[in-house]
Amino acid sequence: MGRAIDWSDVGALGEGALGGLVGTAAFTGWMKGAQRVGLLGELPPRKIARVALESVTAAPSKTAVDWTTAVTHLGFGAATGAAFGVISRKLGVPVSPIAQGAVWGGLVWAASYAGWVPALHIMPSPKRDRPGRPWVMFLGHLVFGGLLGAIAGTRRR
Repeated sequence: MGRAIDWSDVGALGEGALGGLVGTAAFTGWMKGAQRVGLLGELPPRKIARVALESVTAAPSKTAVDWTTAVTHLGFGAATGAAFGVISRKLGVPVSPIAQGAVWGGLVWAASYAGWVPALHIMPSPKRDRPGRPWVMFLGHLVFGGLLGAIAGTRRR
């Protein structure tokens, strides 16, 4: 028969998703600040959403791109946060949850900006990207992960 629900996994999923949302909101602020000082052109989450929409409609509206950007970026942050919540609880590594989250954020950056995003030809790889953007995005992912870890690790303290 099926295994009983492990309620601590459900709690870890929820805490991770909440941490992912908060981390994504902070990360978005980080990117907008970097954009204002000229370190980023079009924000990467917006470019990803725009390219995805352009694959199904010739000229998506600004509103459609804005909403798709917000929903997909927050959704991706919540989903990766939820995964972190469960994985970090299961591993039980005796390291600060903030440090664990920062490492997770770095892994998300590597999987995305050095992985599937250039593989789908949405943006260049970090080695070929515009000067400054890879570091801004990497540091932003560390901010995301640190906040994620701070929130998702609260019950374990």
